[in-house]
Amino acid sequence: MKKRPPQPLAIRLALGPVLLVILAVITVTASQAAGIPDNAYSSNAKYGKSWQCHRGYVERNDSCVKLAVPENAYLRSSGERWQCERGFRKEQDRCIAITVPANGILSDSTYSSGWICERGYRAVGESCVAIVVPAHAYLSNSAYDKGWLCERGYQMDGNQCVAIKVPEHAYLDDAGRQRGWVCERGYRADGDSCQQIKVPKNAHLDYSGNGWVCTQPYQLIDQTCQLR
Repeated sequence: MKKRPPQPLAIRLALGPVLLVILAVITVTASQAAGIPDNAYSSNAKYGKSWQCHRGYVERNDSCVKLAVPENAYLRSSGERWQCERGFRKEQDRCIAITVPANGILSDSTYSSGWICERGYRAVGESCVAIVVPAHAYLSNSAYDKGWLCERGYQMDGNQCVAIKVPEHAYLDDAGRQRGWVCERGYRADGDSCQQIKVPKNAHLDYSGNGWVCTQPYQLIDQTCQLR
């Protein structure tokens, strides 16, 4: 029986692995000739180094060494650094588990303690303690200061909220000024009361409504509005 000659497809399949090895050798040889170290690739940069390390490797003395990623960590998107997984924080070259106290939750920060207190609690040392909210107050969204704010019409006095005494011709101030109230337009504060502003001749109330200015072309001279 006559032996059939090898088919082209069978030859290509047989030579495939050999060609890959040859191509790899040629690539390594070319890289070495171009001064590219192992675990690096050509960057085609016009300035500086003409190569960069592969992902997961970092440059050390003109070579690329594998980045040691500790347990409970992962490579960052840059491929040059690592970051601890959620629930762990960095301590030197390792990731240690974050101990979350009662009434606390993990934070998105990998720095400091790594946890924050739930709403209604504040951090005291390594624990979360309940915030005491006085009468006429409500919890704030801040974990700092006292953790609460006074209701409208009240202002903070130590650890309590006291009613704001609004004088005649005044109204509550939402801007948080010390008095807690401002005078109506045409009045100005005088101690704990609002006194009507006496507008001189040839003048009018200013934009604030709590003072006056001379009407053009009059000018202020000795607290009166006169022509020069």
